Amino acid sequence: ASNLLKQNPKLDERSVLFYSPFSSHPQNHGNKKTIYNFCSLLKSEGYKVHFVTLSNYLDFSYLKEMRKAWDTVDILTAAVPMTVNNATTFDAWYDPKVGEELASLSFKYGTKHVLCSYIFQSKFLELLPDCFNKIIDTHDQMSSRFEKLKSKGLPLEFFSCSPQQEGRYLRRADVVISRTAKEALVFNEEMGQEKAVVVPHLEVPKEMNKKFDNLSRIGIVASSNIVNLYAVTDFLRQFIGIGLDKSLEVIIAGEVRNLIPRLSPEEQEFCKNPSVKFIGFVKDIKDFYMEVDCVVSPITFGTGINVKTVEALSYGVPIFSTKNGMKGVGSSLREHSFDSIEDLCGCLKEYRLNKKSLSNLSEKSIDCYREYFHTNLNNFLRIFDCKY
Repeated sequence: ASNLLKQNPKLDERSVLFYSPFSSHPQNHGNKKTIYNFCSLLKSEGYKVHFVTLSNYLDFSYLKEMRKAWDTVDILTAAVPMTVNNATTFDAWYDPKVGEELASLSFKYGTKHVLCSYIFQSKFLELLPDCFNKIIDTHDQMSSRFEKLKSKGLPLEFFSCSPQQEGRYLRRADVVISRTAKEALVFNEEMGQEKAVVVPHLEVPKEMNKKFDNLSRIGIVASSNIVNLYAVTDFLRQFIGIGLDKSLEVIIAGEVRNLIPRLSPEEQEFCKNPSVKFIGFVKDIKDFYMEVDCVVSPITFGTGINVKTVEALSYGVPIFSTKNGMKGVGSSLREHSFDSIEDLCGCLKEYRLNKKSLSNLSEKSIDCYREYFHTNLNNFLRIFDCKY
């Protein structure tokens, strides 16, 4: 590794080494959807994408699809476990052998741009000389994450660090990608440097040829994490409590259903209501959006950006969301900015009982998303033009 620092490689300005411990396929979690979309946008702009991931978290049945999507795919294996038990120790999730392999691949492919997904394995960026454009995609604010989960009475999961540690992780990069402007301010303060660029989740607009009329089927998309599980449960509690007729259905897509056994027996009863249907992972999300009349984003806690909210907006689906569920998008619509799930459900009841058309909300959502997409796409591409 020390020998790499002494080399002066010839680098391709239109080539990216994209490292993520989590694979790009299948897109069954929000983070993997973002990874896939970022790489796809780079490909559409003429960049070569050399994708590197870990075998530890790879579904090998999707490897053929990955190899078809990207210019090269390299699979590494980490000997260091990524567990809650060692999540708060600085660089405990970093495997030096993986780091050296990543640095070697950067030289092998001659990639001007090297992107590291998440902060916790960013140490390998220190092995690269300054001629590389070193980028960290944060995905989320990790500082004090466990404390925030504890304050909500939620079990600990994934990763957490102190603000000082997060600053140390982030200072390894030339550019830090943040999901929201608020988080960018936090990252800059933690680093003591102005490196953060706001690039939330991006979806190419793909509006459906569908007329949204009266409300009868509510859709929710939620992957399998604790925050999603309790958000869905809170929504179902309020939804069942508002006393609408049983012909109004809630259809829940995504692997959040796998976590239902972790709920209390009382909470599981909300999930068993006849008006509620869990359908699991949906391979083509467009089919799901064609079947529902609106989408609800009931997130009341967490940082980062809600990927499924952005995805639904990109399809032009009418959305009812809490302020937290819509953070980072910049919408001022009433239907996109409820203070509580109770208020959100009250608006659903209003639409249902008054038979209000959803078409106007769909049109406003489309206008909101077009502005969001073009602004943030420009921010994203400027990173690889080295204009930050």
